Amino acid sequence: MTITKKPAPRDAGGTRVRLRVSLFDALCEKRGATTDEARGELLGGYPRETVNRYRHHRQQPSGELMMRWANRLGVTVEDLWEVTDA
Repeated sequence: MTITKKPAPRDAGGTRVRLRVSLFDALCEKRGATTDEARGELLGGYPRETVNRYRHHRQQPSGELMMRWANRLGVTVEDLWEVTDA
């Protein structure tokens, strides 16, 4: 049996939104959250798997999620997330 990974979904223009992982990790670490499980709790009770998918750019975030995470970490959406071309 072969497992294939699906790429993160893209919009028609090929634009993707990606978490700025180094900043995210630093902000979480500053608050004592050093594991994906602890980060999920810090962000409002997200499962470890959800945090992992965004950290490894396997899932595109909703606008609501981007705003919620940025707000919880005390930064702007633009600081925490970047828009890239596919």
